[in-house]
Amino acid sequence: MLPRKKSIVFNRQKDTFLCREVIMANPFQNAKFWDEIAEKITQKYELTKPCTKRTVADRVELLLGNWKKSGNASKMKSGEKVSYTEWESLMIGITALKDQQQQEYGKRSQVDQRLHEFEAKGKGKIMCDQAMLGMKKRKKEDFSSFDEYSEHDNIQMPEINKFLLDEDEHAEHPSPHVEVEWETLGDMPDETLELAGYGITNRPKTPIAKNTSTTEKEMQKKENTTDPFLELMARKLDLDEAREKRLEREREKNEEFQNQLLSFVMKQKKE
Repeated sequence: MLPRKKSIVFNRQKDTFLCREVIMANPFQNAKFWDEIAEKITQKYELTKPCTKRTVADRVELLLGNWKKSGNASKMKSGEKVSYTEWESLMIGITALKDQQQQEYGKRSQVDQRLHEFEAKGKGKIMCDQAMLGMKKRKKEDFSSFDEYSEHDNIQMPEINKFLLDEDEHAEHPSPHVEVEWETLGDMPDETLELAGYGITNRPKTPIAKNTSTTEKEMQKKENTTDPFLELMARKLDLDEAREKRLEREREKNEEFQNQLLSFVMKQKKE
């Protein structure tokens, strides 16, 4: 008959050892430490059936639940009790470690959510900018192809027809012949133009100054600006660097807190 495997049976002594290891390792911050704690318990009590991280984690949760139900935790928060036993100190320390980790997890979740929203907005802006650039390039190509067609076929548009192009297109793509058009029409009376069907009655008395390069300069300026995707990546790197610095500060605070808590527990144990 095979000997029965020896598994863990918790009591106050083993619970105390378990809680000390939890205080020193802080598995709430890194779950892999639960495996190390389980291995230490298996070696210390010479268990033939190894203890698992699920066993020790569930045991700690049970101890914390019983501690809160007992009412001692609320008494210590209210300040009614100022002297603690080792067991009470362990419960206070583990509760503080768990609460601190939950707060940090909440902060990280908020940062990750904001970063995700920022990336989504950035991708949308990049797609919008690329679409706008594509439309502008297509419009440029359409106008250039029209000019080539006119040159090859020797088709000359009358100056008056050029002036009567659609106002929206005229505004976006200023004609280089604006000044010439008014000079061409300068000697023609309004009645002649109206009889021709052009309907121009508000002719300026003086020629309009030529301003053909403003829109092209603006388009070149926009095209020469920094790529939106590069701006997004630079912003993301800044956020990642800030998050790493914050996590580093939190780790330093955790280590300092654990050292203070460990010294307090050891002091209580000696007393």
